[in-house]
Amino acid sequence: VVERGNRSVIDTFFEEGLDGTHFHGNIVDICPVGALVSKDFLHKARAWDLTHTPSVCTSCSQGCNIEHHTRD
Repeated sequence: VVERGNRSVIDTFFEEGLDGTHFHGNIVDICPVGALVSKDFLHKARAWDLTHTPSVCTSCSQGCNIEHHTRD
């Protein structure tokens, strides 16, 4: 984050821009206030908000191992 207040912008250190760089995949993760969201989690839970619970599938007789991802 460069500048302060209403002049703040997300930028790279070398002012190369964000398109086509190796930074463009994690811009949402580095946003300090959570104002930027990715389309993958829009109106959904974030991955770190989910609880992973191991379980067994009941759809067939094989008893496949599955994992439930739930939000409190």
